[in-house]
Amino acid sequence: MTAADRCARAAVVLASVLAASLPAAAAGTAPPWLGLVDARYPDQPAVLYALPGGEQAAPPKSMPFVRLDGATPRIECCLRAGAVRAAPAGAAAQLRQADGGSRPLEARSARTPKSRHGAVLLAVAGGAGLQVERPSPQTLLLRRPGETTPLAVRHCVSGDGLQLRWTLPGGQPQQAWLPLGMDVEADCPPEMLAPAR
Repeated sequence: MTAADRCARAAVVLASVLAASLPAAAAGTAPPWLGLVDARYPDQPAVLYALPGGEQAAPPKSMPFVRLDGATPRIECCLRAGAVRAAPAGAAAQLRQADGGSRPLEARSARTPKSRHGAVLLAVAGGAGLQVERPSPQTLLLRRPGETTPLAVRHCVSGDGLQLRWTLPGGQPQQAWLPLGMDVEADCPPEMLAPAR
């Protein structure tokens, strides 16, 4: 086993230990706590946006995360959530609503490992042994032991910014986006841009 393999295994074990300290929910009844983390700027604090539908109203103080741009998904350690803060002007992540409107997501300060500056991350917590898979470049599957149906989180880039979709228990689809403030090459399929219903 190489040193990189040992580090990867240690990160997964540590993520499981951290998640085990959170309040447990029955398997399949609620998704993990999710947060979108804008850590693109090394000279600015990272911003953690709470995505609705998790097990807790507030994030745990420390949680594992997954890079959205990683070709091979890996649970990494660890992000530290801070106090609620004002979102950057004109750059706040938004939750798109079924009526076509939107509202800003709650923003918190966050600290990430320096090696993860320059990226957008998905913070995940909520169950020991959480596993992550990437069946396609734009989809992450999050699964806890005993669950037959994983939580699917889809992401892509459009003219509006980074688009994110996921579905809550009961089938309620959710949609959010993070303005990127730069020219990007759009890769969103049409269904990712239609209002979630």
